[in-house]
Amino acid sequence: MNVYMDYRTLLDGRPRGDVADFFPTYPTPFTASLVREGLVHTRRLLNGTLHVDLPAPWTWQAGQFVMLPDFWAVAVRDLDIPAFAVAQLLALPGFSKEPPPRKRQGILSLFKRSSGQRWDALRETVEDVDHQVGRWFRHVRRMSWVQAEILQVMEEVAPFVGKVLFGYTLATLALLHEAARASHIHEWVRETQRSARRLPSVQPLLQRVNDGSSPDREWNWIGDQPFEVAVPRWAETASSQWDRLKGKGELATQESASSPHPWMILREQMRLQLARVITATRRWLQAAAQEAMEDGRLREPSDIYLLELEEVKQMMTGEWSEPRRVHTVVEERGRVYHALAGSSPPANGHHWLRSPSEAPHEGRIIAPGWHPGWFAHAFVAEELGTGVASPLSYGHLLAAALDKPITVVGEGERGGKR
Repeated sequence: MNVYMDYRTLLDGRPRGDVADFFPTYPTPFTASLVREGLVHTRRLLNGTLHVDLPAPWTWQAGQFVMLPDFWAVAVRDLDIPAFAVAQLLALPGFSKEPPPRKRQGILSLFKRSSGQRWDALRETVEDVDHQVGRWFRHVRRMSWVQAEILQVMEEVAPFVGKVLFGYTLATLALLHEAARASHIHEWVRETQRSARRLPSVQPLLQRVNDGSSPDREWNWIGDQPFEVAVPRWAETASSQWDRLKGKGELATQESASSPHPWMILREQMRLQLARVITATRRWLQAAAQEAMEDGRLREPSDIYLLELEEVKQMMTGEWSEPRRVHTVVEERGRVYHALAGSSPPANGHHWLRSPSEAPHEGRIIAPGWHPGWFAHAFVAEELGTGVASPLSYGHLLAAALDKPITVVGEGERGGKR
């Protein structure tokens, strides 16, 4: 049985790329506005750090986030990122998969060594982002959520989203550069996937499966969709997905041939840090919704996810306080959003799930992209399917860690086993 996990069809002609490993096909208006504003900060940080004029790595088109090939074209041109690495490791169309012929060692090898040292020096920058987000998340968790603190957090969430996506993108650029320097890029990929069980986005969850325990406080900030603000965290609800792991036994420990590459560890750490920022945002937004409920500006707490970030700020500061105007926006935007998110999948013989909690206990589970919130479903599946062809995507790493076959699925189920 094939099971689709997300809101609607896998691909509709736009290469979403690794964005599908993060956000639902159609994020709520609040999540979309938060990430759009965050990407403004991401671009500013990338250009200030790398001293080039890069566009944002992701863009917003027709209600979806998609990967932007123009970003990678500029990276190839201005950052010494080989086009064949972009084609093979990110699976983006429009880039040649063939590496250039190897040249004799000489002055070129000195340039490549210098370029590698440049990326090594930037690792400290991403490590600093990791520490900043960790400190901020711990601070936000301790907040009492009085109005002054709510106003403070609302100004910080988008810049922190931007910082994390900056770190993730910088790590991706560095990995492409590192892979292109390897003698055989395919062997580099296999070695990277063999070390997947030791990545920070996999190892702790796998350990909890082997221990027979549910995620503790250190992990209960993740949810079934950790990158959508509107989806509850595991701390808020007893997630049933971990129950399906009872009696499944341990996954035998498999020694990696080597430790994961430091940039790979940082890239996956940025994935987790984005989930933490989204969780902190959700807590702030729930507090703001309760305040707006008291004076009638919102009819239901969930209505706040239909507002955009700037609208919530204006509502909290009193600039936008007329309940009737707020209700009109919520109603109109709700109709549009639910029409998109609730649209029916094509009648192609597959079953498409709106929520991963409905996933079967076995069989092939297909998702546009994978993330840590669906770890338990991947564990019990016989096979994974993904719309992301990149071998560095979370779905491919998770399949390698769990020793599961994975198929790249596109329109008409084109693609093959990886």
